[in-house]
Amino acid sequence: MFKISILKLESDYITASEATQVYEELVIKLEERKANNFIPFEANQLLAQLKDDNTIDVDKEKHFRKSIEGFYQEGINYLKLWKNSFDIANKFKWLTLQNDPTWEEMEASR
Repeated sequence: MFKISILKLESDYITASEATQVYEELVIKLEERKANNFIPFEANQLLAQLKDDNTIDVDKEKHFRKSIEGFYQEGINYLKLWKNSFDIANKFKWLTLQNDPTWEEMEASR
């Protein structure tokens, strides 16, 4: 998720409006993963194996899940620190022509 976003941002041909969109999509993905208690596939497999082997107890599993949730929250918090940097560029989102621009959007970007 982070790697894909970074590759998009480091592209040779990206506008500020497109960078804003990448930023917004990343924040949304992190928020969704946090809300859904998402654990990556490989980490989930390791967790299941540790539970099967009785290597991990319920308290440690809860701690692990809280750590995952904390990771997502810290990522969201960090990205939101940059929100102001993207607000100005967001006014020009209509330039990407992903939707039909409205006159109001064009006027707001002046």
